[in-house]
Amino acid sequence: SYLEENNLTFYAINGNDIEDTDICECVKYSPSIALYNNGEIVDYLDANSDEDLEFYDTKEGFSSWFTKYVKLK
Repeated sequence: SYLEENNLTFYAINGNDIEDTDICECVKYSPSIALYNNGEIVDYLDANSDEDLEFYDTKEGFSSWFTKYVKLK
C-alpha cells in the first residue's frame, strides 16, 4: 500500500540473478530491500536483522526508513 500511495515502483530480482554481483555482498536473505544511487547501494533492509524488523513490520516504520534516503514530492 505504501508504494501505491506514493506512486512508487520497486523491482523484484530473483536471488539467482544477483549471484556474483555487488548486490550479493550485502543482500543475503529474502525479502530484502536495497536502495541504489548512481549504481551504489545507499542502504538496505536486511530480512534477517532484528534491527530492521521495525521497518518491515508497519507502513509507518518503512516510511521512516525510506524517507531518510528518498525525498518524496
